[in-house]
Amino acid sequence: MNKEIKAIVFDAGGVLFETDWASVKKEMMKKYNFSVFLYSDYPKKIQNRFRGLTRGRISFRKVIRELSGFEEIDEIVNDYKKSFIKHQKINRELFGLIKRLKRRYNIFCLTNTNDIHFEANIENNLFKHFKKTYSSCKIKLKKPDKRAFQIIFRENKIPKKETIFIDDKKENLAAAKKLGIKTILFRNNKQLIKDFKKFGVKA
Repeated sequence: MNKEIKAIVFDAGGVLFETDWASVKKEMMKKYNFSVFLYSDYPKKIQNRFRGLTRGRISFRKVIRELSGFEEIDEIVNDYKKSFIKHQKINRELFGLIKRLKRRYNIFCLTNTNDIHFEANIENNLFKHFKKTYSSCKIKLKKPDKRAFQIIFRENKIPKKETIFIDDKKENLAAAKKLGIKTILFRNNKQLIKDFKKFGVKA
């Protein structure tokens, strides 16, 4: 018999929203004539210089400064944030569900992200319905590291067996499952609601 669920932890990108990265790149290239896409547009040698970006070991601002060659990058950062937000497709149906869920459950977000993306999402009020959001660049740990999950349980004193973790990446779910956390692989909203019912979650 399933224990009563007390907490639900959501991933962000790929669950709460999708980003049209091609459009972001097109806008930034058109205005600034350089790519901010470190992992897809630059060789390994350059990528390795900026290791630890999503774990907060280096700021995305430093990456932009070095890739662009500009010392003053405030305008570039602001334009990038605007483009990132503009080309986000927010999962509004899911947010409607989250608003109902938070009346009954502790709702958290655990996301692997860099500092600028995190700031942009805060400015876009993406996390306003969550009790707390744990960003890899702030906690200095990223999924699937088990310590990233453990921070949530340590701070909030919620049993792992009474928690559901939702992500679109199987490797992150596998790490959570090893800790005794219940998991759901996110494919779409309809499937998520169906899986919630299996765990007795009421919206």
